[in-house]
Formats: sequence, structure tokens, C-alpha cells
Amino acid sequence: MKHFRLEEFNCTHTNKNEMDTAFLAKLDELREICGFPFRITSGYRDATHPSEVVKAAPGTGTHLPRYRGRHSRIEWRRANEHRA
Repeated sequence: MKHFRLEEFNCTHTNKNEMDTAFLAKLDELREICGFPFRITSGYRDATHPSEVVKAAPGTGTHLPRYRGRHSRIEWRRANEHRA
């Protein structure tokens, strides 16, 4: 990947990373096309991560846009934008 390091997406609890590499390649391609940085606010979350254990359905949340899959969430917005 040109714009990201795989380690940026590691689970902060277990350091595991099961992100889909095809998805990450598309994300990197999108970043190139957009021409502005993406801030990774949350990558892969292992099912044992404290934030996931308390959920009825691991991998769910309230912030969009995002990619969901195998307990992962990615949010993107311009680096200078703030969530309302």
C-alpha cells in the first residue's frame, strides 16, 4: 500500500489484524484518487476487544460511513473535518 501501513489497522487490544487485503487495496486506491489524507479512527477489532465484548452483535456501531466485516470498522473523512 502506498498511503497506509497494515499495522495502522491492528486491534489495539490484541494487536491482531484480519483486515481484508482486497478492501485495503481499494481504500488505498480511493485515497490516491481523492488526493487528501484519510484518518484511520478504528481498524480491525478482535471479538475479545472490550468494546466488542459488551455488544449484542460485535462489529456494530453508530458512526458512518464505514466498512463492516469481521469485527472491523473504518471511518473516513477529510482530516480537517469534525464529526457533528
